[in-house]
Amino acid sequence: MSVPKIELPLPSERGGGLSLPQPYLLFLGDTTEAGYAKTAFGLADWAADRCVGEWGIGGCTVTTGTAVARSPTRERGLQVVDHEIPRLK
Repeated sequence: MSVPKIELPLPSERGGGLSLPQPYLLFLGDTTEAGYAKTAFGLADWAADRCVGEWGIGGCTVTTGTAVARSPTRERGLQVVDHEIPRLK
């Protein structure tokens, strides 16, 4: 029995992709477990050229290996996501 191949269009082809402002500051919060920073690790691996640094607060002990941002500011090209990101239903 053969399994049918299903081809799905990319989000950009559907016209509904999510676009976030770049460059990225990898916010790690106060996490002490790498598993809670999966998105930051993914961006550091797959979009390293678009990451300007990482920023942890409090007792954060996790690092992606990206340069630590001492002062995340707009002068460095950083922007704030100031709109609501759609939630999956």
